[in-house]
Amino acid sequence: MSVPVVLIPGIRAWHRGERQLGGLRDALRWHGLDAHIAGYSILLPLSNRTAINTVMAVVDALGGPVDLVGFSNGGVTAIQVAELGAPVRNLHLISVPLNGRHEIPGQVQKATVYHDRSDRAITAGRCYGAVTRLAPWRWRRPHLYWRADMGRHGYQGDDPRVRNVELRGVGHAWYDHADKVSRIASRIARQHAATTQPLEATA
Repeated sequence: MSVPVVLIPGIRAWHRGERQLGGLRDALRWHGLDAHIAGYSILLPLSNRTAINTVMAVVDALGGPVDLVGFSNGGVTAIQVAELGAPVRNLHLISVPLNGRHEIPGQVQKATVYHDRSDRAITAGRCYGAVTRLAPWRWRRPHLYWRADMGRHGYQGDDPRVRNVELRGVGHAWYDHADKVSRIASRIARQHAATTQPLEATA
């Protein structure tokens, strides 16, 4: 049975992520993948719990290992879900406001980071992260937007599981460019097919 692919939209995803990830989901289904959008609408300030709970519920309902595709804040959510021990097999992080050396959770077999040096929304995310540091009681750990540069410059650590892909010239709205959607879908499909040892579902 094919491992499902769960797509997680960004923080301002109206229509439950269709605007941002509907095209990518359809392209993945064209490749024969079982793709789902875990839409969480807009978040309350300074909290990502709604997004995390939504994705965890989708993963639990699917009942086994999954590949996660996270765009913007959805990429932060994907990392957090994996850090909570969800059976995440592959990670695809698109325009994600994370520190370039953020550690990839141990159960993840492969991770791909899609970045663009012209992505100005990542700079805004860094500013947001700085503001949230003024209210640390709202977080059990520092906000992941702090010192976020992965979305612009890619992963900068030394983990051999991680590969960078530069999108070039589309900024944050890569989903408005059919060629970029097709390129990302093809890479996700190839990585999905190449991962031959799925994880066991967690209890």
